[in-house]
Parts: sequence; C-alpha cells; structure tokens
Amino acid sequence: TIGPAAARFYLQYRSELFPATPTVIGALEARIAQQLPLSPTDSVVAGRFDLRGLAGHILQVLPETETIAVVVGASDTERFWLNELKREFAPFAGRVKFEWLNDLSLVQVKEHVATLPPHSAILFSLLIVDAAGVPHERRDGLERLHAVANAPIFGLYESELGKGVVGGPYAAQRTRGEQLALATLDALRGDP
Repeated sequence: TIGPAAARFYLQYRSELFPATPTVIGALEARIAQQLPLSPTDSVVAGRFDLRGLAGHILQVLPETETIAVVVGASDTERFWLNELKREFAPFAGRVKFEWLNDLSLVQVKEHVATLPPHSAILFSLLIVDAAGVPHERRDGLERLHAVANAPIFGLYESELGKGVVGGPYAAQRTRGEQLALATLDALRGDP
C-alpha cells in the first residue's frame, strides 16, 4: 500500500481480501505507522518528519518572518497532522504568528495567501480535502496556491521543488522508494 488511507483500508479489510498475504506498507510517517494494527507478516517503510526543524528552517532561511500561514486540509489524516504541527510549533509561538488554514476551502486559502502581510511565509503541509469537503490532488493544490501567493512557499517533499516551493528540509522520497522496493523483494522471497 502507498499512503495512510490505503494502509488503513487494506488493513481493515485484509481478512476479506488477502488474509495470508504478506503486506508491504509505504509512504507513511512513523507516527501514523505506530497507530496501525500490524501483523508479523507486515513490512513498513516509514520516515519521520522533523516538524520543529521545519519551522526552524523557515526562520533560518527568512529570519525576518513574522507570520507563517500553514496550509492543511480537513480530513482525518490532516486533523492528526494539524494537532502534531501545533504541538511541535508551540515553542515558536513567541517568535512568530501561525495562521492555521484548515477551516478554509481552497478558494478561501487562495484568497488568504494572496493577501498575507509583509514578512510572511507559507508552509504547504498537506491538502487532501479542504474544509468545504472538496478533494484535491497535492500538486494541483500547490500550483493553484503558487499562482496567487504573495509570500514564499515551503514544502515537505523534494518532488515539490520546481513546482512552487522555495525549499524545506525534505523527506527523502527517492530513498524511501528504494527502501520500499527492497522490502517488497524481501516479502516476495518470503523473508520476515
């Protein structure tokens, strides 16, 4: 499986789908993986976001930043990350103002990021479903925000470079892909 939604779906219905088949689960963050009902035949390739380091990175690159607008959607997964972001960013509360955009539709988010005050930055964290219940493909949402944003956008994934973000301490997607391929080969060989 690729991603949290696919992992949850498969693990919920595995007994009806492929009860004796080893499972390789990828594209997860370790905090999500810890919540899954895994079996001894499951392999998980997970990374860990340094969320506190992400806020620190933005402030290192743009030390005069006063406001960080955080783009995050409204799905269950996104609500989990909203809480994690708020918890990890709390030490920066006296240094910078965080604007949480999880209660806005994409149209409203676009309007908001087009009118941010000077010395602002945008963190494009996760936008799967906006507050209006509309699903969005990650790159499309990023491109739509980039087209109107009046502040630099930081992201989480190296694949976003060239798509509108100026930087970020990226999750190594290529390395995770290689690890996922190796775990799949182990599963195909019957290795635990």
